[in-house]
Amino acid sequence: MTRYSFRKAVYLMLALSLVGLMVVCLAIIGPAYTVEFAGAYWMQIVAGYLAMVFLIELIGVPFRSAFRHYWAGMIFAFGLFVFGVLAGASTSIFLYGDMDAHSYIGKPLFWMSIYGFIPAVTIGAMGTGVIRAGNEIREQGGEENN
Repeated sequence: MTRYSFRKAVYLMLALSLVGLMVVCLAIIGPAYTVEFAGAYWMQIVAGYLAMVFLIELIGVPFRSAFRHYWAGMIFAFGLFVFGVLAGASTSIFLYGDMDAHSYIGKPLFWMSIYGFIPAVTIGAMGTGVIRAGNEIREQGGEENN
């Protein structure tokens, strides 16, 4: 699998996860509070997604051949999710100058893990499916699998 095809599949799923985040927020807190949440915590959301991009480039791209297995994709997606939540939550500590790790890291990690585990694992399985489908198409076309 090429770096380009891996990135294409993973970043597609990362964009889909942002849509998933909005859907979960809409279902739990409603449209008005979802807009308010996104407006109030946009820096934390951006920091979380940037951290996930960093992890994709640092670990995902070099070890991309392992993500042909569904379990590996699901574990990687959940790990990305946890890393993103930690990065976003840690941003709050720096923004507000309060070193209360329980409030700014523990609580978000707990609640986001409860509501985000199934979507993260689902996104990981879908991403693996996209990667596998792309590999099958390239193998039928006779491309090298670099």
